[in-house]
Amino acid sequence: MAIIGGWGGMVFKVSDKEINTFKGLKWNSGAKFTEHQIHLKEPLLEFTGPESETITFTMIFSAYLGVNPIKEIDKLLLATRKGEAHRLVIGSKTYGKSKWVIVKLSTNLEKYDGSGNLVHASVSVNMKSYQSRPIYNIPSKPKVSIVPKKVKVLEEPKKKEKPKKSIKELAKEVMQGKWGNGAERRDSLTQAGYSYDEVQAEVNRMNARPVQNWQTTSVPINGRTTSHISKKNGGVGMHHNTMMNY
Repeated sequence: MAIIGGWGGMVFKVSDKEINTFKGLKWNSGAKFTEHQIHLKEPLLEFTGPESETITFTMIFSAYLGVNPIKEIDKLLLATRKGEAHRLVIGSKTYGKSKWVIVKLSTNLEKYDGSGNLVHASVSVNMKSYQSRPIYNIPSKPKVSIVPKKVKVLEEPKKKEKPKKSIKELAKEVMQGKWGNGAERRDSLTQAGYSYDEVQAEVNRMNARPVQNWQTTSVPINGRTTSHISKKNGGVGMHHNTMMNY
């Protein structure tokens, strides 16, 4: 028995009892280019890499050649559905730089015997080169402590409050006109944090006139009597009332 080559579990072989091989093998290669359009000139081509290579061939499975067609077809279907990737070897040559996968099968069930058994079939196999993914050495992540650290909370410095004025000081300022009049005075004092009623009460108290004590003295002038009325406070606001006696 001569073994011609193989792909995974599929073996191409020829003997006096069994012929299980292929025909019409085609190997397709190509390159990828990006086309850049240039005004009034031919497009500029930029090479971007090779295309995936493809191989197509046809397998002949015949009971007349010592092969069970259904069994061989099942092998191909199983390898396709699993996505198996293998090297394709024919004679002493390995085809392609990469492994190959079956991307499509097209099966012709051509002949059956009188009992309904498949005795002759042909399968078109379409393969594509399979580029394995590179393995990167990814460094392990450092262990992170799950215990949260204490975080210092920065508090805003407290603003120094201006010392409030006494009610008496405010009353003097009100009398000097520094806080306005009427509703304006009420609003200004309230917004500054003072009690309008307390300040106004002090203003009223300071504006109240003291009880006036009067003294009456008689002064003879040219034989007449004059009542001289004066305050005790140094003569401020004196009032004279003269009565004539005959």
